[in-house]
Amino acid sequence: MVLVQPELYQPVKIINARLTILQASPIPLKNNQRVRIHIHTVETFARVIIPHANHLKEGESALLQLRLEEPIHAAYQDRFIIRQYSP
Repeated sequence: MVLVQPELYQPVKIINARLTILQASPIPLKNNQRVRIHIHTVETFARVIIPHANHLKEGESALLQLRLEEPIHAAYQDRFIIRQYSP
């Protein structure tokens, strides 16, 4: 159940975003890697598409695309967390 006005939020399966990898992250984020995404109260899986690089290392930032496995309600400037697919 989603408690918003239908005209304000539509479920999406693709999110275009700028992502910055934390300085303390020891593991690079690879192109086409499967990840967990946490946004609002939702957790789902996505593929990371990095159009101009093969991977992102600690401290790096890039525009990328998240291709979600399930549609979620997201809007411009919503914050999210990406984690490895398996713990």
